[in-house]
Amino acid sequence: MSQLFGLVAVGTALMAGVSCSNDTEELMGQPGVTEETEHTAVMHLTGGLQSYTPKRETSAEWNEGDVIYLRFYQADEKTVVCGKAVYNASSSLWNISYYGNLSTGSTLKCEAFYFVNATATDNYHVTMTPMSCAYVDEAATYIVDDSELFVSAVLAPKTARMHIKGEKDKTVTVSGVVYNTSFSLTDNVFTTSTEEVSTQFEADGYTPYIYCSLGETNVITLDDLYYKYTKTFDPAKFAAGESGYMVMPSQVENKGWTSVYYYPEEAVDLGLSVRWASMNVGASDQYDDGIYTSWGDAYGTNTSTSSSYNKDVHEIAGNPAYDISTNLWNERWQIPTREQWEELVEKCIWTYAYDSERQIYGYTIKSENGNSIYLPMYRYVTGTNVPTGESTSNGYYWSATESSGTSAYYLSLGTGNSFSANLTQSKYYRMPVRPVLVK
Repeated sequence: MSQLFGLVAVGTALMAGVSCSNDTEELMGQPGVTEETEHTAVMHLTGGLQSYTPKRETSAEWNEGDVIYLRFYQADEKTVVCGKAVYNASSSLWNISYYGNLSTGSTLKCEAFYFVNATATDNYHVTMTPMSCAYVDEAATYIVDDSELFVSAVLAPKTARMHIKGEKDKTVTVSGVVYNTSFSLTDNVFTTSTEEVSTQFEADGYTPYIYCSLGETNVITLDDLYYKYTKTFDPAKFAAGESGYMVMPSQVENKGWTSVYYYPEEAVDLGLSVRWASMNVGASDQYDDGIYTSWGDAYGTNTSTSSSYNKDVHEIAGNPAYDISTNLWNERWQIPTREQWEELVEKCIWTYAYDSERQIYGYTIKSENGNSIYLPMYRYVTGTNVPTGESTSNGYYWSATESSGTSAYYLSLGTGNSFSANLTQSKYYRMPVRPVLVK
């Protein structure tokens, strides 16, 4: 279905204007592109865009500031005049500017381009993102007759589009698709990228639309926090103008996707039932103490010293309302249970040392597979007392296991290979936390 863009000049059709030096410089050296004086005109436009719906309806609705980029070929079909038309909603008119003179006579070739969610860097270059939509007609025509310019074009979607359904506020990374990153009007070239696209599920449970085509392998990969899902798609479903969505797979419903679990870099494999973090919650490195928190305080802000603090809280591991690891480090991270501390004690080699250069007391804990973690030693604090940040000859780490309504188990560290996960302390005490990752 073709459309007629009637571009009627008001006043003198091809008025001489003031050229922009930057625009002229952009045109310098472009083969076949004219570098002459800028012309401007006020134009009336009728027509619209082809939609992404299966019936390909057209819309005649335009918004203030909408831009159509045009490439007019002269009669020799080699020399090109580039133009930019901007919509004025109050007058329902378009203002066009272009460099060079247009040929008169019968139907001549031109090309038209329209963008959504894109940024014009100048009159001839557009910067795009994976969420930028491009509408193109590279087989349009124009006629200049008695001071009137007529353009006939069908502006159709250049790519397919898709969005993904998932859990609100979660992030998904998409790879295996090709999307546009920029456009040069003078060269008529779209620059593309196959880099990963990271986006978030919005309030309606969908990501924004991604305007793209399939890569050469026809394989799309979706990454969530811990899983990589891969699936091969029919290229026909990603033809220009096609629109659809896919549901984020999971370990419960993978819907034909192949899944691979991957661990964060800071999760150290010691060959145990869980992976251990390489540093404390809130720490900057393995020697830092990090955040001090009371048992069941998911933010590390408690200053109460009441013996009844959190006496009605009994299970905290993996609960973001009570587990600071889960709350600040995302799901699957949690405060280790007493049993997990005991497993670390029993199945790994613990070596105590004082680092005189850093002035840190601590233990290197090495597993049978050769991997290791380091536990620096810091004292607990209570109430409004502020941690000094100085390492001490006694160290304390919470476990997630309750011993009574008012107390819980913790890991105690001393000098000379002295350590135990069998001691208890009141829940209001504030200690560092070393998380574990549970698959």
